[in-house]
Amino acid sequence: MFSSLGHKRKFQLLVGLLVLSPFIIYSIAISDTVEAAMACSELGGQYEQIDQVDERLMSLRSQVQKAVLELGMVEGDASAFQSGLLSAVSRYAKEVGLELVDFSGSEIFVEDGMRMETIPVTVEGGFGATICLIHYLETEAKVGRLISTEFKLVKAGRTKKEALRTTIHVQNISKGQ
Repeated sequence: MFSSLGHKRKFQLLVGLLVLSPFIIYSIAISDTVEAAMACSELGGQYEQIDQVDERLMSLRSQVQKAVLELGMVEGDASAFQSGLLSAVSRYAKEVGLELVDFSGSEIFVEDGMRMETIPVTVEGGFGATICLIHYLETEAKVGRLISTEFKLVKAGRTKKEALRTTIHVQNISKGQ
Protein backbone atom coordinates (compact mmCIF):
# COMPACT_ATOMS: atom_id res chain seq x y z
CA MET A 1 0.00 0.00 0.00
CA PHE A 2 2.72 2.49 0.96
CA SER A 3 5.16 1.17 -1.64
CA SER A 4 3.13 2.70 -4.45
CA LEU A 5 3.43 6.20 -2.89
CA GLY A 6 6.27 8.47 -3.77
CA HIS A 7 8.84 9.82 -1.33
CA LYS A 8 7.26 13.26 -1.31
CA ARG A 9 3.80 11.88 -0.49
CA LYS A 10 5.24 9.56 2.22
CA PHE A 11 7.02 12.54 3.80
CA GLN A 12 3.74 14.57 3.80
CA LEU A 13 1.88 11.70 5.47
CA LEU A 14 4.66 11.33 8.06
CA VAL A 15 4.59 15.06 8.92
CA GLY A 16 0.79 15.01 9.13
CA LEU A 17 0.91 11.99 11.43
CA LEU A 18 3.54 13.66 13.61
CA VAL A 19 1.33 16.78 13.90
CA LEU A 20 -1.79 14.77 14.73
CA SER A 21 -0.13 12.25 17.10
CA PRO A 22 -0.03 14.55 20.17
CA PHE A 23 -3.76 15.26 19.82
CA ILE A 24 -4.52 11.57 19.37
CA ILE A 25 -2.35 10.60 22.36
CA TYR A 26 -3.93 13.34 24.49
CA SER A 27 -7.46 12.31 23.59
CA ILE A 28 -6.75 8.63 24.26
CA ALA A 29 -4.65 8.64 27.42
CA ILE A 30 -3.68 11.99 28.85
CA SER A 31 -7.12 13.66 29.03
CA ASP A 32 -8.44 11.01 31.42
CA THR A 33 -5.30 11.26 33.53
CA VAL A 34 -5.50 15.06 33.72
CA GLU A 35 -9.19 14.94 34.68
CA ALA A 36 -8.47 12.31 37.35
CA ALA A 37 -5.59 14.39 38.75
CA MET A 38 -7.81 17.51 38.93
CA ALA A 39 -10.57 15.54 40.69
CA CYS A 40 -8.01 14.08 43.08
CA SER A 41 -6.59 17.49 43.99
CA GLU A 42 -10.12 18.86 44.52
CA LEU A 43 -10.96 15.96 46.83
CA GLY A 44 -7.67 16.50 48.66
CA GLY A 45 -8.63 20.13 49.28
CA GLN A 46 -12.00 19.04 50.62
CA TYR A 47 -10.32 16.49 52.86
CA GLU A 48 -8.04 19.19 54.30
CA GLN A 49 -11.08 21.35 55.02
CA ILE A 50 -12.72 18.45 56.84
CA ASP A 51 -9.60 18.02 58.96
CA GLN A 52 -9.72 21.72 59.86
CA VAL A 53 -13.41 21.60 60.88
CA ASP A 54 -12.62 19.91 64.20
CA GLU A 55 -9.98 22.52 64.98
CA ARG A 56 -12.30 25.38 64.03
CA LEU A 57 -15.14 23.89 66.08
CA MET A 58 -12.94 23.62 69.15
CA SER A 59 -11.72 27.18 68.56
CA LEU A 60 -15.28 28.49 68.30
CA ARG A 61 -16.32 26.68 71.48
CA SER A 62 -13.40 28.16 73.38
CA GLN A 63 -14.25 31.62 72.00
CA VAL A 64 -17.84 31.26 73.23
CA GLN A 65 -16.67 30.19 76.67
CA LYS A 66 -14.18 33.06 76.74
CA ALA A 67 -16.91 35.52 75.72
CA VAL A 68 -19.16 34.25 78.49
CA LEU A 69 -16.39 34.77 81.02
CA GLU A 70 -15.47 38.22 79.63
CA LEU A 71 -19.06 39.40 79.69
CA GLY A 72 -19.37 38.44 83.33
CA MET A 73 -22.55 36.52 82.78
CA VAL A 74 -23.96 34.55 85.62
CA GLU A 75 -24.86 30.92 85.42
CA GLY A 76 -28.21 29.91 86.73
CA ASP A 77 -31.80 30.89 86.46
CA ALA A 78 -33.19 33.45 84.06
CA SER A 79 -35.24 35.20 86.72
CA ALA A 80 -32.03 36.60 88.25
CA PHE A 81 -31.10 38.13 84.89
CA GLN A 82 -34.59 39.54 84.35
CA SER A 83 -34.99 40.92 87.85
CA GLY A 84 -31.49 42.39 87.88
CA LEU A 85 -32.10 44.08 84.55
CA LEU A 86 -35.53 45.36 85.60
CA SER A 87 -34.24 46.83 88.85
CA ALA A 88 -31.21 48.45 87.18
CA VAL A 89 -33.26 49.98 84.36
CA SER A 90 -36.15 51.16 86.52
CA ARG A 91 -33.85 52.68 89.16
CA TYR A 92 -31.67 54.52 86.64
CA ALA A 93 -34.62 55.54 84.45
CA LYS A 94 -36.24 57.16 87.48
CA GLU A 95 -33.00 59.04 88.26
CA VAL A 96 -32.67 60.54 84.77
CA GLY A 97 -36.38 61.15 84.15
CA LEU A 98 -37.24 58.35 81.74
CA GLU A 99 -40.46 56.35 81.73
CA LEU A 100 -40.20 52.57 81.52
CA VAL A 101 -42.84 51.74 78.90
CA ASP A 102 -42.33 48.04 78.24
CA PHE A 103 -40.36 45.19 79.75
CA SER A 104 -41.70 42.34 77.68
CA GLY A 105 -40.78 38.69 77.76
CA SER A 106 -37.44 37.37 76.78
CA GLU A 107 -36.35 35.42 73.72
CA ILE A 108 -34.41 32.32 74.69
CA PHE A 109 -32.18 30.23 72.44
CA VAL A 110 -30.43 27.12 73.78
CA GLU A 111 -27.79 25.11 71.94
CA ASP A 112 -24.93 22.84 73.04
CA GLY A 113 -25.43 23.63 76.72
CA MET A 114 -25.27 27.39 76.16
CA ARG A 115 -28.32 29.57 76.87
CA MET A 116 -28.72 32.92 75.12
CA GLU A 117 -31.48 35.14 76.48
CA THR A 118 -32.43 38.50 74.98
CA ILE A 119 -34.80 40.95 76.68
CA PRO A 120 -36.16 44.08 74.96
CA VAL A 121 -36.60 47.08 77.27
CA THR A 122 -38.59 50.09 76.02
CA VAL A 123 -38.21 53.53 77.60
CA GLU A 124 -39.62 56.92 76.68
CA GLY A 125 -38.13 60.33 77.33
CA GLY A 126 -35.46 62.76 76.22
CA PHE A 127 -32.51 61.90 74.00
CA GLY A 128 -29.85 62.89 76.56
CA ALA A 129 -31.44 60.81 79.30
CA THR A 130 -31.76 57.85 76.95
CA ILE A 131 -28.08 58.07 76.00
CA CYS A 132 -27.18 58.22 79.71
CA LEU A 133 -29.21 55.03 80.32
CA ILE A 134 -27.50 53.28 77.40
CA HIS A 135 -24.09 54.35 78.70
CA TYR A 136 -25.00 53.13 82.18
CA LEU A 137 -26.11 49.73 80.86
CA GLU A 138 -22.96 49.32 78.75
CA THR A 139 -20.38 50.41 81.31
CA GLU A 140 -21.62 50.26 84.91
CA ALA A 141 -24.52 47.79 85.15
CA LYS A 142 -23.39 44.19 85.11
CA VAL A 143 -26.71 42.71 84.03
CA GLY A 144 -25.94 41.67 80.44
CA ARG A 145 -24.62 42.96 77.17
CA LEU A 146 -26.38 45.63 75.15
CA ILE A 147 -26.72 44.28 71.60
CA SER A 148 -28.94 46.80 69.81
CA THR A 149 -31.06 49.90 70.22
CA GLU A 150 -33.94 51.23 68.19
CA PHE A 151 -35.02 54.87 68.35
CA LYS A 152 -38.53 55.99 67.31
CA LEU A 153 -40.30 59.31 67.46
CA VAL A 154 -43.89 58.73 68.63
CA LYS A 155 -46.84 61.08 69.18
CA ALA A 156 -48.85 60.97 72.37
CA GLY A 157 -52.56 60.17 71.96
CA ARG A 158 -54.54 63.35 72.69
CA THR A 159 -51.80 65.93 73.03
CA LYS A 160 -50.01 65.03 69.78
CA LYS A 161 -46.75 65.79 71.59
CA GLU A 162 -43.71 63.95 70.18
CA ALA A 163 -41.57 61.78 72.42
CA LEU A 164 -38.53 59.60 71.84
CA ARG A 165 -39.25 55.90 72.38
CA THR A 166 -36.18 53.68 72.60
CA THR A 167 -36.10 49.89 72.60
CA ILE A 168 -32.90 48.48 74.07
CA HIS A 169 -32.08 44.79 73.60
CA VAL A 170 -29.99 43.33 76.41
CA GLN A 171 -28.52 39.85 76.08
CA ASN A 172 -27.23 37.34 78.58
CA ILE A 173 -25.23 34.23 77.63
CA SER A 174 -24.86 31.52 80.22
CA LYS A 175 -24.23 27.85 80.65
CA GLY A 176 -27.32 25.93 81.51
CA GLN A 177 -30.60 24.59 80.23
